[in-house]
Amino acid sequence: MKQLLISLIALIFSVQIFAAAEIGEDPYKKIEHIKLKNGMQVFLAPSDEATTTSLRLEVGVGWDIEKSGEYGISHLLEHVLFRDKSLKDEMTYLQLIREAGGEANGSTSSRVTSYFGSIPAKKGTWLLESFGKMILVPSILPEFVQKEKGTVELEIGRPGPISETLGFNPMDYLYPSYLREPGFWKSEFGIKGNEDRFTRTEEQLSNRKLEPAQLEKHYADWYYPANMKLFVAGKYDRAQMMAEIEKTWGSLPAKEGKKMPAPETPNPVERPFVRRTLWDGNPYVYLGAKAWNMSFKDTEIAQLYMEFLTHRLMKEIRNIKGQTYSANASVYFNRGYGYGAIQFQTPKEHLLENIDIAKDYIQKEAREGQITEAQMKEAITLYLSQYQLMGRDAEKMMSLASHYDSQLEEYGSFVSPFQVLQNMKLDEYKSSLKATFNENHAYEMVYSPYLFFTFDIYVLYFLTAVVSFIGLRKFFTKPFAHDRLQWIRKIQYPPVKMMEALGLVAVYVGVIHFQMLLTRFATQSQFIQSHLFLSNYLSSVVWMFGTILIACGVYALMPRKMMVVDGKLMIKSVTYYSKLIPLEQISKVESFRGIAHPFAFKLWFKQVGFRNFFVTPKFWQKGLLIHLKNGKAYYYSVNQADKAALELTQILVKQQQQESISIAA
Repeated sequence: MKQLLISLIALIFSVQIFAAAEIGEDPYKKIEHIKLKNGMQVFLAPSDEATTTSLRLEVGVGWDIEKSGEYGISHLLEHVLFRDKSLKDEMTYLQLIREAGGEANGSTSSRVTSYFGSIPAKKGTWLLESFGKMILVPSILPEFVQKEKGTVELEIGRPGPISETLGFNPMDYLYPSYLREPGFWKSEFGIKGNEDRFTRTEEQLSNRKLEPAQLEKHYADWYYPANMKLFVAGKYDRAQMMAEIEKTWGSLPAKEGKKMPAPETPNPVERPFVRRTLWDGNPYVYLGAKAWNMSFKDTEIAQLYMEFLTHRLMKEIRNIKGQTYSANASVYFNRGYGYGAIQFQTPKEHLLENIDIAKDYIQKEAREGQITEAQMKEAITLYLSQYQLMGRDAEKMMSLASHYDSQLEEYGSFVSPFQVLQNMKLDEYKSSLKATFNENHAYEMVYSPYLFFTFDIYVLYFLTAVVSFIGLRKFFTKPFAHDRLQWIRKIQYPPVKMMEALGLVAVYVGVIHFQMLLTRFATQSQFIQSHLFLSNYLSSVVWMFGTILIACGVYALMPRKMMVVDGKLMIKSVTYYSKLIPLEQISKVESFRGIAHPFAFKLWFKQVGFRNFFVTPKFWQKGLLIHLKNGKAYYYSVNQADKAALELTQILVKQQQQESISIAA
């Protein structure tokens, strides 16, 4: 018995050693976070295995704070700072570092402007010195600014000739941003996307107008120690590196400057995010959950569970069934909110089956807590062992340092994932999964192939259009006997189809607003989005029919001809619609010069109102004014209004005479 107990203890101990060997050493232990006296933050991520030294300088400014007249200023300044008047032969720091055997570049995002470079370890201190000269002794000269405007333009593109001439892009007004379907972050968390800030054309035009004085002020406002972070990763002598940091960066005086506003606070929507999208490849599936108010521990648990789930899906639907190419974790959490999902590709014929398999895993394990301690430990081991595959080169250490900084910024402190997960209890694990993968917060995106045949949706568009035109024609067209036509007169319109062109603009405005309303209605309905036929095919039918109906409605407001047939005045529109006015309802017809009576408010606003169809540019001419017995009136532009009024009055008199004879008889 004693021997058995000793053997069991030895086995448990050996398993623990093996698990620890698989997980390896916590790489975050080597990372240092130092705050200099002037407020600048320094992150050191050393590695004896690396052969290079990497630097990254981050300045807390980006396009989020840029206003009209300075769009793109952070990006342009980033380019200009690589130039130095002391360098010869039109050199920049890009070429200088390249010729020293390294590489460097910069980037600008919504909240951060970054400068980064890498070089063989023996020149790491020299690279830091070069970065100091580049950033701290700027050469914001007019000739440099002008040249870098051209470089930026090659990157972001030139404004089109129309935009350049007008000073704006007409398309920004033809399809304004409020009509666009909101992206995931805006629809689910109320967070603005990049498209809500300024357009690419606005940046292109602004880039051309930016002046050196604006860049100098931008530099003075934002480039100060407390608004900078320096990352050093890879192989280097710590004492030498810190001495150079203190000499170059630590000696800068503390300074107050501008600060980026706090990031937007999410306003999450309590509903599942479900989307079905047609495409012509093999189906792609994303399944998981969106979440918010998460701790760092929660985000790590979501990440490791998604990776563990993809690992098992690969076993089941790829290795056993051969029904997927690969499965991956697609996880993004920022400041405690975001989404975690698995992503896999599958044949069309197995789409629903494999979706059900993945959903079943999430339902039973994450929501119902049917997960064992052994499974949890396996998931943690698989997740943490990935850190050993990263290696310890400068690039990977820089990535770890960035993660360290992100956690500090988002949560106010840093705790290593190793420390969090290796001490995880099963109850904690289950509780976190249950909260994160709440069924009301489901995240489901499916890119599905066409239901019937390739591009069947376009055939459906065509058939809907044909049926709509036939149906509307049958419904609105009013037949009449041509041999009983008594009088006809064409409405006078502006030349070169100007009214029809204006009608087309009105149709376009109506259609894009209808599309916006239809899209928002469809995307907010989980029932519609859960069915491919409803979300794509039926929605397409409704959109096409609505588009044709709007077009018919707009052009129905444009009268083309006036005819008298069978005792009725027929106002025939450009489209199928016709307005019928029985002659007995007309009290008076006259030719009328509207320009001579601009202050006849009762006539224009009460009697005529929207029934004013005097659209000829010859505003001095007379029009045909038709008074009804109910007090309403119609006003039309016609040629020879005096003659038209006389002819129509004669028809009315004749109609009245016939009615009198009929009554007498």
